[in-house]
Amino acid sequence: MTELQEHVTAGGFTGDGTENENVIELKVEFGGGLETLFSNAKSISITLPTPHTIRNLIQVLSLQVKPQSSMSLFCSTGPDWDIKPGILPLVNDEDWELLEPSGMEAILKNKDNVLFISTLHGG
Repeated sequence: MTELQEHVTAGGFTGDGTENENVIELKVEFGGGLETLFSNAKSISITLPTPHTIRNLIQVLSLQVKPQSSMSLFCSTGPDWDIKPGILPLVNDEDWELLEPSGMEAILKNKDNVLFISTLHGG
């Protein structure tokens, strides 16, 4: 199991049951057909380990794509973990490119709402 998978499995709590301040809770929503990559879930809750960036969120989400062979429809793997063109991420209803820092390095905060919507399918 990778370190990232261990963080996801741990659910944001330390071994003694207390909350781990190194993780944040996010609500993640999918639209425009992307929900089909996530077992038809339109919304999920995610515990995100540090760093709290869009890039790290995409890595965590990529572990949940079903089937894994469909991951290339959502993101690229490797050192960059870029979101595929045609997918618009919104953080608290704001375009991720307007955040500071912007794009993949945008910083997420506890209880943020992140929406990934495909603009290629009527999103």
